[in-house]
Amino acid sequence: MKKNNNHQNKINGKTRSVLVELKNQTERLTKKDIATWRRAWQLAIDIDNPKRYDLYMVYNDIMVDNHLTGCINQRKGFTTKKTFRIVDKAGKENTDLTNLFFAPWFKTFMDLVLDSVYFGHSLIQFGNVVETDNSMSFENVELVPRQNVIPEYGVFVKEVSDSPDMGIPYREGVFSKSVIEVGGPRDLGLLLKVAHQCLPKKNMMAYWDVFGEIFGMPLRFATTASRDKQEIDRTEKAVKDMGA
Repeated sequence: MKKNNNHQNKINGKTRSVLVELKNQTERLTKKDIATWRRAWQLAIDIDNPKRYDLYMVYNDIMVDNHLTGCINQRKGFTTKKTFRIVDKAGKENTDLTNLFFAPWFKTFMDLVLDSVYFGHSLIQFGNVVETDNSMSFENVELVPRQNVIPEYGVFVKEVSDSPDMGIPYREGVFSKSVIEVGGPRDLGLLLKVAHQCLPKKNMMAYWDVFGEIFGMPLRFATTASRDKQEIDRTEKAVKDMGA
């Protein structure tokens, strides 16, 4: 029986996923300011029980900044558009190996690796190895939620409120075979510095929007030759009810 080239055939046992162990929770979209950033920074550098959840919530809040998004995407674009090849010690390209890295999973992996520079750390989960069109590939590549990872201790926790001693190690044991970590264990990323600039800008734009709603409406004048009070009242009401 001929094998369908479009069929994905698993060529090894299933890898144990970190993500299925986690308990997800909805992110809080609350207002962030410099005081929030400083408190979150303090929690993240705690020696005994480092907590990065609040700091990552600040990071996620500033990632909607248009200028910051453009700068990050520009850097990623310059990096990922470069061609690459796998060579041996003599410098001769191994095309079979090079072609393995043109699969979609590798592009996702590069994107997550580049993000680690901004967030400080990325723990990347690889799925099962499958065969697609006679070529080996990973079924998927996903980021383990950063707020559940404590890189200082090399563990991940099921709930963000758990302490490191309740964590599950990923540098050794069954999970070490399916994850790769990128970044330093105590690196908080470039966004730590960027947040100091983005938060005031975002808040000032909100204040300016309120200012415009209150004081930005121009004065309106209406003139009439009528001395009839009802006519004057109708004219005044029309001016008051006029749209923006």
